Amino acid sequence: MKFFADASFLYNAYCPDQAFAAIARRLRNQFSIKVSVAVILEFKLGALWNDKYKHGWEELKKDMEKGSVKEVAVEWDRLFSEFMPAVLQFGKKSQPRLIDGLHVLAARQIGATHFISFDHRSRQRAFARATGLKVLPERLLGEF
Repeated sequence: MKFFADASFLYNAYCPDQAFAAIARRLRNQFSIKVSVAVILEFKLGALWNDKYKHGWEELKKDMEKGSVKEVAVEWDRLFSEFMPAVLQFGKKSQPRLIDGLHVLAARQIGATHFISFDHRSRQRAFARATGLKVLPERLLGEF
């Protein structure tokens, strides 16, 4: 099993004030997590613009040094060229936004079996399911 996470996972796993922090920390401690540079940058931007996330950023860097969270290489040109065909094939119902869809396609590209996301107000969890990824947590209250 290979677990890929989005930025909503990082916020919840590293910032205790988030709604799903307890679940995210359990997943963080249970699995080795893969992320792309886009996921890392999305989280880093939050730490740049909001002081309450700076400690979480420092904690994430330590976990990356230890190897429990690993940045994986993604072929971005290939992702962009595959985006529209994938959305037309898998996303007609979920209608993912660009960055959300790219996170899902990055997970598929690296061979992930599971996609971890707490972004229950977006369409990316549904898109991930439609592409064949197992989504963790399986269901979230208020999910589209």
